[in-house]
Amino acid sequence: MIDDAAPRVEMNFGYHWAWTYGHLVPMAILAIAATAVIASGGPVWVGAIAAALAVWAAAGFVVMRFVVRMDELGALPSSRFAPGQARILDLGCGAGRTSVMVAQARPEARVVALDNFSADYIDGHGEANTRANLLAAGVDDRVEIQPGDMRSIPFPDASFDAVVSSAAIDHLERAHIREALAEANRVLRPDGQILLWLIVPNLWTFVAFGPLLSMHADFATRGDWRTMLDEAGFRIDAEGTARGLAWIQARRATVAATTNEAEPSRRPTIPRHAIAIAGILIVGGIALRLLGFDAPGLWAAGSGLVAFHLAAALLGVGALRSWLQRRRGRST
Repeated sequence: MIDDAAPRVEMNFGYHWAWTYGHLVPMAILAIAATAVIASGGPVWVGAIAAALAVWAAAGFVVMRFVVRMDELGALPSSRFAPGQARILDLGCGAGRTSVMVAQARPEARVVALDNFSADYIDGHGEANTRANLLAAGVDDRVEIQPGDMRSIPFPDASFDAVVSSAAIDHLERAHIREALAEANRVLRPDGQILLWLIVPNLWTFVAFGPLLSMHADFATRGDWRTMLDEAGFRIDAEGTARGLAWIQARRATVAATTNEAEPSRRPTIPRHAIAIAGILIVGGIALRLLGFDAPGLWAAGSGLVAFHLAAALLGVGALRSWLQRRRGRST
């Protein structure tokens, strides 16, 4: 893996401050709540749980601010990706962060940045913002912006030497991921490469998001991505972890198998209404206690909180079990 250091240029990737600093808000609220409960003579276990959650929020802040660093330009995680005068397609270019990363790491390459510019989590998302970032990075002469959908790439067969996607293709549902991988296979030349930089359930994402990760687009595990890449006609060359995200580099080996079947999730998820109810009970119970009322709701709040984090622990155990199974599979 090459050095993660990258030149700093003035660009706007459009990510709201909450992505990097948002954990500080619940951390402060939970820390104040823990202090208030203990100081007012409330149940020690309630204060302890609130304090533990405050620590978890602080850890999430550290991960997002100093590990993931989603609002900063990254460095190409694989030194063997698309060397020389390659033509590279960036699937889901967003504000241009990955296109800039690839263009700077491969000065002889030409990049096509593809996006439908529909992401609502990027402020000011559109061609104009992406073009401004390319210009600020000094790569606008080698990066072409192409509006389009990665599930139906508007280029003929065998148009590219390599395809890259960073934290974009993994936002799709499973059936649409398969469509996008099949399209990537189609537009790649024989023996062309694909590099995916992905959000997967791991220690970093569990600390940063906890069980909320499982509620967003059912993020696939590394094993799921290996299976889907194999089905799409790719053979994996290398993989690793960089800035808290998984990366997988593969090579086009065969034509993608056609499939439109959706794969049901095998991982447990926490219903949104359960999280909402637990949150209401917690806030309501603590508020009543601080106002001087007897608050039997605190017991219900504690039960909801314990259930919530028990589910989070089960998700972590499931991820560990999956990892151990994959390790055993590779060792046999």
